[in-house]
Formats: sequence, C-alpha cells, structure tokens
Amino acid sequence: TELDLETLLQVVPERRETRFKGLPRFPSVNRDLAIVIEEKVPVAAVMETIREAGGDLLKELYLFDVFKGRRIPAGCHSLAFALRFRSADRTLTEEEVNKRLEAIVKAPETRWGAQLRSG
Repeated sequence: TELDLETLLQVVPERRETRFKGLPRFPSVNRDLAIVIEEKVPVAAVMETIREAGGDLLKELYLFDVFKGRRIPAGCHSLAFALRFRSADRTLTEEEVNKRLEAIVKAPETRWGAQLRSG
C-alpha cells in the first residue's frame, strides 16, 4: 500500500507551532465528590454548575463514575467527580479548598435538589 503524501498534506489541518507551558510552581489539591441527582439532569449542566461554583481555583474536573443501584433512589444516579484545585501564585490552604468544596456541593443541591452521596 502506498500513501500519497501530497494528498495527505492537503487534508491534514494546518500545522501549528507547538507551545509549552511551564510546570506549575505550586502544588495542586485533589478531591473526589459524589452526588446523587435525578437522571434527567444533564451531566454537562451539573459539570458547568460545579465549574462556576469552583471559581478560578478549580483547574480540572472529571466525571469518573456513574452508578445506579442499591441505596440510590429510583430515577436517580450517583455521579462521582475528581476535582483539582490550584493557584498560580500560592499554595492553597485546606480552609480555602474546603470553602470552595462547600460551594461546589451546595450549587447542584440548590439548583436541582442533588444530595451528597455518603458511603
């Protein structure tokens, strides 16, 4: 099999200059959070609400588990998220992270009646 390089170059997106960011100077703080919420609420909307509540210190947010089953009410599911907090200019205190986490838990609770999943 032969490849036509000219044809490939025409369909490949224009090359962009690679740019690198320096490594963060300050450590991140990781937390996991699981909430129970009605299935009809879009996960993307929940994530957007979490991002808004997390503010500028919430650097990364990933959904890593969706669970239905025992101890989860009918019509609901559990969504588990990994959160990463970091500041560009200082090491975060436990108090700062906990305050943001409280706001993150409260936001979907207020907006959709979500509950923090325990156990």
